[in-house]
Amino acid sequence: MAAATAVVEGSRTRWLPTLRSVTAMQFMPEGQTLVASHGSGLLLADAVTGAVVRERDELHKADVVGIAVAPSGRQLAAFAYERHVCLWDAETLECIAELHSHAYMLCVAYSADSSTVATGAYEGVVRLWRAADGKPLAVLRSPDLSTAVSLCFTDSNNTRLLAGGYVDQGEGGDLAGKGCRGGRCNSGGSGAGRPDAEDMPGGIGGCGGKF
Repeated sequence: MAAATAVVEGSRTRWLPTLRSVTAMQFMPEGQTLVASHGSGLLLADAVTGAVVRERDELHKADVVGIAVAPSGRQLAAFAYERHVCLWDAETLECIAELHSHAYMLCVAYSADSSTVATGAYEGVVRLWRAADGKPLAVLRSPDLSTAVSLCFTDSNNTRLLAGGYVDQGEGGDLAGKGCRGGRCNSGGSGAGRPDAEDMPGGIGGCGGKF
């Protein structure tokens, strides 16, 4: 069966047959362009016609599985089943920086002003980076959150971040919001790299706070 991409607008579904086997995609901020995975590469396509505007192959060593778009529209972040996130210039699809982790990446998010990137991986921490050059800014830890699988900045001042994921219940862990201050969510975190989902702890929870 051939795979295709659909854009849903209210009750109408529009198929874009030119975009096949897409494993990750996002709208650009202007709402007229899609950025999508293309195997181990990326492409930009017209959201109405599906016509490819720009394309680059083999940007990663494996298929791209996650994409985030900076609110400014000038930068993209993408990751495959690898231990790093790549930051790309949205205009040229040239690499700006690589954000390295000790484990496989699971999620990435931009702050509202596009200045900061947050990444989560199978390692029990959330890392913050400067988007302009990939410089590490902070490592956020929580005794409750062992693996972050989703991230979201929640205010325009870049001081509040929500992280959702797996809770380590082996030590009686319970879901609780922990304040992230001074670059850390209290203390703790497993710090262990987990290469696949079978190794993940048995609970789902989250951590939210300021840093």
